[in-house]
Amino acid sequence: MYSCIYFLITGQKENRPLDKFQLTFPLRTNYMYAKVKKSLPEMYAFTVCMWLKSNASPGVGTPFSYAVPGQANELVLIEWGNNPMEMLINDKVYSR
Repeated sequence: MYSCIYFLITGQKENRPLDKFQLTFPLRTNYMYAKVKKSLPEMYAFTVCMWLKSNASPGVGTPFSYAVPGQANELVLIEWGNNPMEMLINDKVYSR
């Protein structure tokens, strides 16, 4: 992840010590999140790839969330209760 973000910021490949990462996980909990330390160039598209294994019981969770200033729910993948997993885009449920 660091290499990808570093390349986006600088356009160069470079390996740095672990304490120089642009992405940090400030807490090690089941509510872990990451913060990007610097601003990224304007993005027009990005890809999220993940593998999820859900259990049969009702759950609450947010495996992916992307926020921007003024919009906490810019892009969110969320599961709550017995509802199927939903995608929020600009704080609205996306449906086909």
